[in-house]
Amino acid sequence: MLLELLCCRRSIEPKLEDENKVILIDWAYDCYTEGRLDKLAENDEEEMDDMKGLEKFVRITI
Repeated sequence: MLLELLCCRRSIEPKLEDENKVILIDWAYDCYTEGRLDKLAENDEEEMDDMKGLEKFVRITI
């Protein structure tokens, strides 16, 4: 649920065009391992300003 709040979306979004983003936890894990957490927060300026906090919360959810 924390990840849903961070990314402002549901855990499963079957109607997304990019099949890699359909399951939120899988996409978040991929972004984390690639070092691209900015993808998770691309529409939230406040999260972009606090990437260390975002990384901490993503690690907790994973």
